Amino acid sequence: MSQTTTRGNFTLNRLNKLRMTSSANDLRAVKTLSHHHGNALSHFHSPSEKSPKSTGPAVVIGPTISALACAWNLSNRGHDVVMIHYPSQEDGVFVQTLEKSLPTKPAAAGTEVSGAKVQEMLHLIAQKGVNSLGTVPHPSPTPAVVPAPKNPADQIDALVSELSSLQKKVCCVFMHSLQRNGANNCALFTVKAMIGSKPFCIISPSDGPMRTDFDELGLPVTILDPKVPNYEARLQQLLSCPAISMVLANTIMRADVVVLAEEIGLPTAWIIHEAWPPEQFEYYAKEVFMMSHIDSTLIKQAFDVCHRVIFPSNVQREIYKSLLRDGCVETIYNGIPLNELDLYRSREKRIEARNKLGYSKEDFVILHIGTICFRKGQIFTAKAFTEMCAQLDLSNTRSELSSPKLLMVGARYIREHEIKYIDEIKSVVNSTPYSDRVAILDIQKNPYPFYAAADVVVVPSLNEVLPLVICEAMAMQKPVVCSKIDAIPEAVDDGREGILVRPGEVQELKEAILRLYLDPKLRQRMGVKGRKRVFDQFSYRACQAKYETLFRDITGSVL
Repeated sequence: MSQTTTRGNFTLNRLNKLRMTSSANDLRAVKTLSHHHGNALSHFHSPSEKSPKSTGPAVVIGPTISALACAWNLSNRGHDVVMIHYPSQEDGVFVQTLEKSLPTKPAAAGTEVSGAKVQEMLHLIAQKGVNSLGTVPHPSPTPAVVPAPKNPADQIDALVSELSSLQKKVCCVFMHSLQRNGANNCALFTVKAMIGSKPFCIISPSDGPMRTDFDELGLPVTILDPKVPNYEARLQQLLSCPAISMVLANTIMRADVVVLAEEIGLPTAWIIHEAWPPEQFEYYAKEVFMMSHIDSTLIKQAFDVCHRVIFPSNVQREIYKSLLRDGCVETIYNGIPLNELDLYRSREKRIEARNKLGYSKEDFVILHIGTICFRKGQIFTAKAFTEMCAQLDLSNTRSELSSPKLLMVGARYIREHEIKYIDEIKSVVNSTPYSDRVAILDIQKNPYPFYAAADVVVVPSLNEVLPLVICEAMAMQKPVVCSKIDAIPEAVDDGREGILVRPGEVQELKEAILRLYLDPKLRQRMGVKGRKRVFDQFSYRACQAKYETLFRDITGSVL
């Protein structure tokens, strides 16, 4: 696409017909745009300032949520932005968001967008005084990136200054870390679902690999460690910024933020992923997670003052019922980004994913994905797998997939007890003749290739609420074998989308996996029903609608 533009009008030199889905070049352009404008915050200009020629007006090409985030953030900072939307098979979230943002309705899903149609859209946009079409900026191969200040006080000063320059109020999201795990992924998905409605900023006590996910959305990420001197003063300075309209605190470990925000008078929504019995708050906070800045008293105080407590499952209401106030609790199931998932499935076939991971079409791949630690039960999977292999060898029984393989994804080697647990798993496997059939990989940013390669996904956890892994696996039409604990039965009916087993019971786990190994038609039926369950219960559309209602209730305006 080649274009020339001026403010208030546009000309089109050439515009190829746009297809339903973005091309690889389009996605690279969006990522470049996001990196160029998301990481170097000093490159943004307020509406009163003239944008530099090197950045200029920008066209952002969808349908990715990242593209929408880039457009929104650039627009808030005074840049001319127009989005061109490639229709997708998403359940309406992206289309709905664009309908709220653009003065003309995007083309319907499943159709092609012609050059003439885009020209018509842009003409209407120009007539209505909306920013005109521009070109995707092409920064130099080594664009200047202004490093974030290392001093905590300087970081907060810079963030407050940046937020104060925005044209809209900001939702400040407090993470408990930026490591890759289910709770953080849920926060990321929530932000993606809501990002077309309001700017966000991200605060974390430590850095980690998920910073790149928020960078790609064009969102500022600030590190504020509770261990730094004058932490409470820095936190109060940030929360007192007039640009912040509300706080979204993610996990029970951000109770400190909830309490201080409420003292300042800032509305708070608190997503609690954990299932900590109240009588064990001190144990979990101090001994398990070693949190120096929270204790049992602070957590209970946060429950007492928080505007709205959000649970991703109903089972938590029972756990925390003694602390909950009437009218201040919501259950919002985490939304699964079906558009991203389906885009991946349309581009990379199952056989390609398996080939890249070293599996053949004859392999029966058992996937256990999630942080490798005691409560996730990987050692039970290892024992069940090796016992199943021994049983198959003894009986000389085989399905059409002759070779069972076990793939564990989620090693991170950052806590001593997790490292020891990984060593225990390896010891179990290495004591059998089947060690060459087992692979243990580090935590991965993109889980989709592993789901695509798998034949069955196992979640035999000892302690869990409602793992995102289960919903992602079902969205990929994979049968699941899960522990019958906590909120897992809210997502999986035994014998329908998967098989439920008692936690820690290796024999039950082995028999469930073996049953699926021997029955390909059962695997297929459960996969289809699982996909439908996700669409009905865990869609982005439902998640977005509930959060919009909740935020409107506690702030008095739509985010």
